[in-house]
Amino acid sequence: MDILSRVAGVFDTGSGVVRNLFIGGDLITVKQPYTHYTYELSSLAPGYYQLRFAEADNIQLFNMGVDNVSLTTVPEPQSYYLVGLRLLGFVAVRRFINSEKEGG
Repeated sequence: MDILSRVAGVFDTGSGVVRNLFIGGDLITVKQPYTHYTYELSSLAPGYYQLRFAEADNIQLFNMGVDNVSLTTVPEPQSYYLVGLRLLGFVAVRRFINSEKEGG
């Protein structure tokens, strides 16, 4: 499982690979239990990426499936800052309008 750059080809194993998430190495048995994997990607620069699931038959057997994949985004701290500024602006405008009504 890899994160590829936006322009990388699907078979790219070089500079187009931004990060390898799963390279293998778990105990391989005939009856593999479901295993949950979680990866933190917040260190990636903002932008568009490709998520690739690939399999190679170069060392014995590979017994793994992919199911129930989900991606979750978390707002950046700058987003909270902008929302806070917007709310302060609304409060300031409302106070200004109310003070004009009371004074006029």
